[in-house]
Amino acid sequence: MSYTNYIKNKYCIDKLLKLEGGYSFDEKYHYFKDDNHFVLKIYDIKEADKVSDKVEQMKELFSLGVKCPKVFEFKILEDYGKCFTIYNFIEGDTGETIVNYDKELQYQVGYASGKELLLIHSLKTDRVRDVYAHYSQKFERIYAECKSLGLSIENEELIVTFINKNLHILKGRKTYFLHGDYHLENSVFDENGYIGCYDFNRFDYDDYISEFERASVFSRSFCLEYTLGLFDGYGFTYEDFSILRLYLAMSIFNSLYWTHKHYPEQLEYNLKLTKMVLNDYDYFKKEVPSYYKLLRR
Repeated sequence: MSYTNYIKNKYCIDKLLKLEGGYSFDEKYHYFKDDNHFVLKIYDIKEADKVSDKVEQMKELFSLGVKCPKVFEFKILEDYGKCFTIYNFIEGDTGETIVNYDKELQYQVGYASGKELLLIHSLKTDRVRDVYAHYSQKFERIYAECKSLGLSIENEELIVTFINKNLHILKGRKTYFLHGDYHLENSVFDENGYIGCYDFNRFDYDDYISEFERASVFSRSFCLEYTLGLFDGYGFTYEDFSILRLYLAMSIFNSLYWTHKHYPEQLEYNLKLTKMVLNDYDYFKKEVPSYYKLLRR
């Protein structure tokens, strides 16, 4: 019996419908039972400790009032070399469908998402990361990998110089629990506004400002109003933006390396996003992106 059939029999599931898309490597299914909608995620057993940690943090977040999925089950299947989780499915629209709504609602979804992110970051944690050491070593490693693969960016010496001159500002940064992949593709909304967020697979313990990298690239690329609302809802400051631009500068090389390794067919799209970020910050000469005006509302 396959592990999917085992799970179906154990939980009296009639039919599993595979969920496609995304950049994670776990198996995702959804199913209906007793008029309720659920998500089943199946992982390799080597991920069990991390998945268990994620589940416990999600339970804490749910009790705080975060509009994330409710965890119903986490099990390890030793015989199959797998582990799995079961959550409720959050109904609504996601991702680029937000452009079908008016700009005021787009902004309100972003604003509510910013408030939600504040609540997520309020989760207490005793995990500690030396943020400066972590990013200094990571940048050195990723940049060396890019060079060994012959990967480059136009005028990259300007970006590298900016990074090396500013890494020191990460010294002493505090550690928070992070969602790890917070942007519109992992947010749910409808005509009434923000509904919730999901996909905590990339959760981390890090500087809270690094959480805004993905929305500043992916969400910003197709929905500026959401991105503005996200910053406003969270209460971003000049200091926050000056640190965010450093994370964005380093992420240019991270994403170039990751895209080349996993999705080389998307390198052209990656370059388009890189150019957008560089234009937003004028090669990081600007502390605040050109599309954002502090205290504008």
